[in-house]
Amino acid sequence: MQDIDCGGGTMKELAALTRLCELEEIAACFVFTRDGKVLGRAVPSTYSETMLEQVILVLKQVMASVEKTKVPMREARFVFESYGLWLKVFGGNQILAIFLQPGTIATILRQPINLAVVNLEKALSRMDDEGPVGETAIMLASAAHQAELEMLKVDGEDSNEVFERLVIVGESFFGPLAVEIMEHGLRAKQLRLPLKDGKEMRELVAFCSESMENIETKKFYMDMADELIECLELEILSPKTKKK
Repeated sequence: MQDIDCGGGTMKELAALTRLCELEEIAACFVFTRDGKVLGRAVPSTYSETMLEQVILVLKQVMASVEKTKVPMREARFVFESYGLWLKVFGGNQILAIFLQPGTIATILRQPINLAVVNLEKALSRMDDEGPVGETAIMLASAAHQAELEMLKVDGEDSNEVFERLVIVGESFFGPLAVEIMEHGLRAKQLRLPLKDGKEMRELVAFCSESMENIETKKFYMDMADELIECLELEILSPKTKKK
């Protein structure tokens, strides 16, 4: 996406929003509070302040209607004009709004969006709504960004290319999000690269498959991954790889 506006002035620059908008399936995203204040955004330059205000007004009305049922809204997906719109409420008072490109299958985005919410909550918790000023603000923003990078860091190096080959299989099912989904799986399962154990490989694949709603697709993915893992196990244990 080109000409992404990451916000300015008192608005926070949130790396998690920028990363979301780097995904082809996401057109724009922003975070706002229940009283309508925008905390951060990553949107095309065509998204004016007035447009965001109008969208937030509509969203507040929708949320108010839902919460009249005495059931607090935590998540919602619906269509806004030609875009899919995904709302995630977090931290009690913040709402992440994500515009999905037309035709996007929302379920493949669940893991990266959930990860973004975790990062956003941590980043925003380090700053109050007005934010500190001057050098202190820069230091805190830098620390928050570094914390996000550390959280996203994959432990180790794919020196045997096992992870890369698992990602290639995943791309047939998750598309371009396969790398991010599987890296999230590594962190969630606390796995270190290079992967050398078939049990760890299967744990990773099983975790990634949890985002699949279609049972047949999930089984197909698991079967294909298992065939690859069996080959990888043979390669890793092959006498050819051992020194004589």
